[in-house]
Amino acid sequence: ITHHKMSGKKKGGQAAPATPSFTVAAPAAYEKPKRAQKPKQETDDDKPKTAVETSSTAFPIWGGVKLRQAQNLKDEGTAITMWQPWASLLVWGIKRFEGRVWNSDFRGRLWIHSATHSLEESEIKAMEEEYAHLGLPFPKAYPQSALLGCVDVVDMVAQEDLQRYRAEFEKLPPEAQDPTDAYMFKDNSPMEFAFVCVNPKRLPVPLAMTGQHKLWKLPKAVHEAAKQQLELK
Repeated sequence: ITHHKMSGKKKGGQAAPATPSFTVAAPAAYEKPKRAQKPKQETDDDKPKTAVETSSTAFPIWGGVKLRQAQNLKDEGTAITMWQPWASLLVWGIKRFEGRVWNSDFRGRLWIHSATHSLEESEIKAMEEEYAHLGLPFPKAYPQSALLGCVDVVDMVAQEDLQRYRAEFEKLPPEAQDPTDAYMFKDNSPMEFAFVCVNPKRLPVPLAMTGQHKLWKLPKAVHEAAKQQLELK
């Protein structure tokens, strides 16, 4: 508020007291305080995508990003029953794709159980010859009707996509080929769909038990005993 003095008119020879006038200044515009913005939480849409999750192929597919994501996969005791010798080859890290005729959105730790069935020595020899080019040691025994270990499932791919990725990968110069992908593509699953398995772990002492069809849950006591053997949380 600004004060202005106004001169008064004379009355009886004396000056009348000055009458003040007031000018009211317009108030300053009110600005609402700005709230601090919360940091944006990462969603599934923000996470890096792989070739399996996008329409175009980008390498590495299963190396790098997928292996880092595997560290955060859940372990809910999900298991699958397989025939030997494929079950043991999977937990030994020799076999990396597990073929199925059905698709699945399962991602996480998958416990490998071996079924009971007649197993000929010729079957074992033929399978070991198929994977001999990897130069890895083979199991000395192929236990049946037992929980053998676990792998981390990071993807499931259709056969047509798998063959396309392999063809495009082979066009890359050796120095541009991710070693994880290079190893994965040495396995050739003939099934319509294939689980992509990394981080294989085998139990020092297989646990005798019966299995079930497709994906199933381990009994809590068996699950805890298996994790204890592998020192897993």
